Amino acid sequence: MEASLLIRKLITEPALPPCKDRCKLKNLEGGWDVVKFSDMYYATAAGTNTIIKVYKNLQSKRYLYGANIGELIFDLAKHGFVRVHESHVINPICVASYKNEVFKLVMTDGELIPVSKPYRMLINNLYHEIKVPSRSGKLPGV
Repeated sequence: MEASLLIRKLITEPALPPCKDRCKLKNLEGGWDVVKFSDMYYATAAGTNTIIKVYKNLQSKRYLYGANIGELIFDLAKHGFVRVHESHVINPICVASYKNEVFKLVMTDGELIPVSKPYRMLINNLYHEIKVPSRSGKLPGV
């Protein structure tokens, strides 16, 4: 295989899965890291790619996934991730609270993730009726 074709394939080919609890993702510096699904906070659409935010050892890092968020949700849903917006997928255990009046999730890192209309009932049920504890130890929506 020609070197430029191999490089193009490495850049554009999605890296998820193969492992059960972790995957290989391309960092924004151009290298590759093995990342646990439990360390992923959320994913945000970036054109035809997706940016995944990860917290590990109290450090935030962003990774590039070489496919759109619609393709990514199929892999992440197997690990408990939930789509909350056309452009956003979240790890529910990384949610600190839900601001129902403005339809935004507050992540434990302080980021605000919008919740679009089709997903509001799901999020309301998840964070107001069930009261699933988040990674921060607080009850979401409280």
